[in-house]
Amino acid sequence: MRDNILVVGGYGQVGQVVATRLATRFPGRVIVAGRNMARAAALANTTQGRIAPLQLDLADVPGCVSALDNVQLAIVCLEQNNVAFARACLERGIHYIDISASYHILQQIETFDDLARQHGASAILSVGLAPGLTNLLARYLNDLLDTTETIIGTALGGACEACRWYLRDCAVDRR
Repeated sequence: MRDNILVVGGYGQVGQVVATRLATRFPGRVIVAGRNMARAAALANTTQGRIAPLQLDLADVPGCVSALDNVQLAIVCLEQNNVAFARACLERGIHYIDISASYHILQQIETFDDLARQHGASAILSVGLAPGLTNLLARYLNDLLDTTETIIGTALGGACEACRWYLRDCAVDRR
């Protein structure tokens, strides 16, 4: 049964937060993967078995494919050089989330829409704070206006109060 969640780059700054939060909700189903097995194992050892480590290099496409056997969802928390891993996930009906911000890579993954639909998978792209949150806020502003040519903003960290100020102070070009 495919029910595991693979977090690639899961021992990095962002991936660690994603993996440990998921592990509290899905204990024993989260796999932290990356090129450095020692770092993956070190994180896994702190979770009382809720996370499993895996050595995985996205440049090794055959190795990645074999790692997907029991995976339902793959979350990529690092920058990639190509789209082979995303394609492999979607071809196997594995849902795919990408937290990176590399436009040229995300743009290529967007072309896999038909492939994803054909295999019953979905891809959610650009999920991180910047551009993820900023994209949502820009969309919100765009929906409020009759016409919009350009929205310029700055990503702020912090609580929801910061988001409210961001919405009030975002610069909008209404040319």
